[in-house]
Amino acid sequence: MYLSSVVEIKRHRIGALLQPITNKSHPMKMMTHLNSSSARRRFKRRLSTFLALSLGIGAACADPVDRQDVFDKMAATGVPGVAIAIVRNGTVDVESLGSASPDADIPVTANTTFEAASLSKTVFAAMFMEAVADEQFALDEPLALTPASQRVMNGAWYGQLTPRLILSHQTGLPNWAGDARNPERSDPLEFEFEPGTAFGYSGEGYELLHAHVTSALNMSLEDWLGTYRRSFGMAASHYAFDVVPSTAAIAAGDSPKSTRAIKPSPHGLAAASLVTTANDYGRFLRYLLANTDLLERLATAQVTVEVGAEGTLSWGLGWGVYERPDGSRIAYHWGDNWQFKSFVAIDLASQTGIVYFANGVEGLRLIDTIVEPVTGDLGMVRDWLGYEDD
Repeated sequence: MYLSSVVEIKRHRIGALLQPITNKSHPMKMMTHLNSSSARRRFKRRLSTFLALSLGIGAACADPVDRQDVFDKMAATGVPGVAIAIVRNGTVDVESLGSASPDADIPVTANTTFEAASLSKTVFAAMFMEAVADEQFALDEPLALTPASQRVMNGAWYGQLTPRLILSHQTGLPNWAGDARNPERSDPLEFEFEPGTAFGYSGEGYELLHAHVTSALNMSLEDWLGTYRRSFGMAASHYAFDVVPSTAAIAAGDSPKSTRAIKPSPHGLAAASLVTTANDYGRFLRYLLANTDLLERLATAQVTVEVGAEGTLSWGLGWGVYERPDGSRIAYHWGDNWQFKSFVAIDLASQTGIVYFANGVEGLRLIDTIVEPVTGDLGMVRDWLGYEDD
């Protein structure tokens, strides 16, 4: 099988859905702040009370995730609610803690709807690779000209783009340029480096592939998901929706005034608009773990991102790959739509998967408490992302 040449990272850009993140302004670098110290105390006291009551709520995940440790970290970071799914031996176990709203005592359940943020990319990549297996598309074919491609400033470099380069973030395009939720946007899309020469995280690249797919199939992204919904087990998941599901969580920001509900997404974004539940995404992980050829294609490194004493970070097709010095590999992805956070990891040796969704701006500070008991240390991943664990 052809593999694009593995190239060392020259730059990388990581960001939330519509707002690039730098080390200076990264949400994990900023402690939660409320309008006053008394407001902060009231919020955390109320949250702690609700979390204490909710320790008995939800289907129990088997060890090794410790409910009390998660509860303590949620209270410390001001994250209202968390839904966790662990998948192993064909079984999906779901744990739910806390509140689906920072303003009301509505418990998170296995079926609470969250914004998946960039975990949208993992589902899109799986759909695309299934379509490749069915010979509907090819990894190394050029992209078609679509209305979306008219924004691209360099036609010659656009002609170099392939699904492989897009899924592995080697397009040279920025993460976002303009309002991604506006289907009629005309913001110029300029390359930052030549395709295939470096790694650079790009939601815009995924949207060009989204347009390529839906144009070729003559169907919407939501309808395309519908063709995989049953096999993936994602009956309650959507890329495009006008009415927010009644089960939707409400997210807490870094002050009482920045809470927000899930945003409607009438057109859908392959890179960022998926809404899902812990139950649904857990079943999706079960599908991947049961289809080892598909999972291995997704988790085969296409480009080296960083090499260090703790191992190597690479990017596969839709998934990051962390290889430790002992050769063990973890496939992973994070989601960051500002107040909605998520993280997924698959231990490829033990064939165990874990995902969690959180409705708080500090939600990715829970990686060490929720994910690492299952996968082992992910310090190199957390350091690369810039999310602190304490």
